[in-house]
Amino acid sequence: MERKMNDNVLAKLSGCSQS
Repeated sequence: MERKMNDNVLAKLSGCSQS
């Protein structure tokens, strides 16, 4: 569960940074 949450956070950060 923690790993999935981390991946989600990373993906969200990546998307925000790309935007």
